[in-house]
Amino acid sequence: MRRLPDPAGSARGDTDDGRSCNASKCNDEVTAWMRRKRLDERAFLQRFGEVVAALRLDPPA
Repeated sequence: MRRLPDPAGSARGDTDDGRSCNASKCNDEVTAWMRRKRLDERAFLQRFGEVVAALRLDPPA
């Protein structure tokens, strides 16, 4: 997706398909998708935290 310039100069990044790319909206969309698919959100977040912690200790080259 290509980002379009924002005439107001804000940090919000509108894409050429008209959707806004702010973090809270994306998080809500991911949460809703996981719940629709009946995925284990808690297990995902725990594993995500483990991966982030491991990468902070030993970042890839």
